[in-house]
Amino acid sequence: DEEECVAFSPAGDRIGFVKKNNLYTVSIDNGKIQQLTKDGTDKILNGKLDWVYEEELSIRGTNRGYEWSPDGKKIFYVRLDENKVQQYPIIDYFTVPVSTTWQLYPKAGSPNPTPSVHIIAIDDNKNWISKLSSDAEYIGPRFTWTPDSKSVSYLTLNRSQTELKVHLWNPEQQDRELFTEKDPYWIDSIDPPRFLKNGKQFLWFSQRDGWLHLYLYDNDGKLVNQITHGDWMVEQLAENETFADEQHGWIYFASTEKDPRERHIYRIHFDGSGFERLTKNTGTHNPKLSPDGNFLIDTFSSEQQRPLVQLLKADGSEITKVDQPKSQLLEYSLAKPEWIELKAND
Repeated sequence: DEEECVAFSPAGDRIGFVKKNNLYTVSIDNGKIQQLTKDGTDKILNGKLDWVYEEELSIRGTNRGYEWSPDGKKIFYVRLDENKVQQYPIIDYFTVPVSTTWQLYPKAGSPNPTPSVHIIAIDDNKNWISKLSSDAEYIGPRFTWTPDSKSVSYLTLNRSQTELKVHLWNPEQQDRELFTEKDPYWIDSIDPPRFLKNGKQFLWFSQRDGWLHLYLYDNDGKLVNQITHGDWMVEQLAENETFADEQHGWIYFASTEKDPRERHIYRIHFDGSGFERLTKNTGTHNPKLSPDGNFLIDTFSSEQQRPLVQLLKADGSEITKVDQPKSQLLEYSLAKPEWIELKAND
């Protein structure tokens, strides 16, 4: 019965949370609590992902199934109906006598939870629901709003996870399918579109050429161009809300281009030109871009370098060390690891 799935409103005036599988907000100014949904039960989840979503589709560590609009006036959330999901016993042999609890567990071939998608207005609790197609077995576990807060994008997957549909839903209009991504075997990337502040385009991750790369689309679902190319993968866009400097036309990301055992920070123009690596030190680099696009936070570590947080200019030049936690391992003389490369049969 504790509060979970906590998330601040981008407007900074409220906090969202889930309790007893219902969605709530609390005002930061006066502590007033507002209940947004009222049908939550042990088998009806509002704004919270269940076992199969958290284990198989989502990033572990969060089971939040809702997203604030940028203006803080609406929330998009997923509702999961688990009434048809099978229960499996979990036996605790450490109790006397032995005790049993039950886990809702959709084993292969049995029913999954039935999803539905909703938008709710914070001020008047007006609730919109979009009709899903019959092949929408899963909802992508992450969602993105357009910068103007008018529309939200969500993804649907079929049961075999070979067909992914990208939706753009304005609750005052019709839910539109922008395009469909298909793979004969399995769709691995289920990151939602990342909308640009220009209000006209978004970035899209796809493995359609065999490697995870970035593509530029317009908001009508028309492909503009493939941005990154090569026998390597884009690991992630710069963390935080800001992932691109649109004024100067740069996108910032981490990738395996230099070495699949490493992650370096790169930038590239929207048309695919100007590709350059910004970090030089061997290891793993994790980028965060400042809102004005002028600076980067680089969280860096390697098999010989303990974690180091650095402030960089947007061109990758170092400004200063921000933080480097102490490590008890410094008290020891550690063996230096060496990489050994072996030639495989292919």
